[in-house]
Amino acid sequence: MAALLLLAPGTVFATHYELSHLASQIELVSGQLAADLRYTRNYGSVRQRAVMLNREASQLVDTLRRNRSGSRVRSQFKDVRRGYEKLEQVFSEQIGAIVCRSYIAKKPVKQSLWQPQR
Repeated sequence: MAALLLLAPGTVFATHYELSHLASQIELVSGQLAADLRYTRNYGSVRQRAVMLNREASQLVDTLRRNRSGSRVRSQFKDVRRGYEKLEQVFSEQIGAIVCRSYIAKKPVKQSLWQPQR
């Protein structure tokens, strides 16, 4: 998913079929991620972003199926791109927090220099 195509206002880098296929894959994968995280602790924000990305990708698929205008397709695609970026950001933050908590839990507490040693 990291290889999302960027659509410039006057240029299209993918055919209608390729864009539709990509949007369908994003919809499928984000839906699967949201379902997999449904009962997983500490990933609520990641799941929420996956659900939002799934919704945005679904809207893009629908827009492509209805042969809407190029500006509408670009707008929907930008929404999907932003949704993916937000999902990626929240996921990275969550992984960082888990790694940090894990490190802190395993780190031995140093004795203060002012306390007498036993």
